[in-house]
Amino acid sequence: MRLALLLLAACGGAGTLPLAAAPVSALADVHADQVVTQGDVTYALGAQLAIARGGNVTTLVPVDCGTPTCPAHVWTSAAAIPALDGDGRWIVATRFDGTLWRIRLDGELEAIGTRFGITREPFRAVASAGSTVAVLLDRGLLVTGDGVHITRYDLDGTKASLAVAQDRIALASPNAISVWNLAAGTRRTFTIENAHAGFLDADGKAPRLVASSSRGIWIEHGAKLEPLEVGTVAASAIAGARLWLEVGKRLYVVTDTTPLDTTVASAGNEPMFGAPNGDVWVGDHGLRRYSLGASTGDPTWTAKIQPIFQRVCAHCHLPGGDADIDLSTSASWTLEHDEIVRRVLVTKTMPPAGTVLTDDDRGTLTSWLKP
Repeated sequence: MRLALLLLAACGGAGTLPLAAAPVSALADVHADQVVTQGDVTYALGAQLAIARGGNVTTLVPVDCGTPTCPAHVWTSAAAIPALDGDGRWIVATRFDGTLWRIRLDGELEAIGTRFGITREPFRAVASAGSTVAVLLDRGLLVTGDGVHITRYDLDGTKASLAVAQDRIALASPNAISVWNLAAGTRRTFTIENAHAGFLDADGKAPRLVASSSRGIWIEHGAKLEPLEVGTVAASAIAGARLWLEVGKRLYVVTDTTPLDTTVASAGNEPMFGAPNGDVWVGDHGLRRYSLGASTGDPTWTAKIQPIFQRVCAHCHLPGGDADIDLSTSASWTLEHDEIVRRVLVTKTMPPAGTVLTDDDRGTLTSWLKP
């Protein structure tokens, strides 16, 4: 039933139309455990630190893990927080070894655990929204609203995940999610097993809790968590007021209660990382950034050609891709029109062997590319 409802929405049931999303930048060959976007700067944290402006990597440095080789996943959480010295915002992250670091714009790392008064306890996660910063320890939680005065709360067990909105904190345990309202001094508990917590519109005046697990996704409405009618979700990411989902090797976006098809295909089971402006980064070895409403200049190209591009061509022809030719917009297809016709329709040397372009696909391309 859930999958049927999703397909109804994706196919335009009850007047619902797909949303158009388009690639706006790419970081080729960049692997990231965590991605934090601040303004036009993106920090991709993995065994290497990649710092980029737009789609251009300006800094790429290896991480000293303190061991001969770094583990498969180096970073366990990351966030942009109000600077603890009162000047702007910092990018901070927790690492596999329980340490807490500030990542500078030049790629340098600064250990900042002592700024929270912690010298021996391991740091498990950090999260922030607005002026609220929270740091999760094994048996404790540190919270500050000004970067100076820090309150410690003792916890009754290890928590699986941490999420922060302005003056709100969500802690997930194996059996439930507890939401703290710091301003009102109240707490609520939602009984959901093995779920992770997040907040939609975390910096806004009305943040909403999102709970996700292998069994489904729930979104807060009023005082309740309501299930989202969607198929099996392979990955998800909160991006400001938007929730991005990967379902059936397609990207969907939720702004209220209905998952809407973005016409973007994915490779399947790809990590996703939200940006504050609503964009999403997708990818394991190589990151691609997608934006809703990004203009492609030709609605026919968007409706008919872009789905083929995403499925067949995107792994090489995104900005910064292996082919060094960007074909992610209708304008770029117009610029390369004759060469595309020659390689794809005449000689059929593209796409390369091992990539499937069906006869129906070629027919669609022929109709759009004809003089």
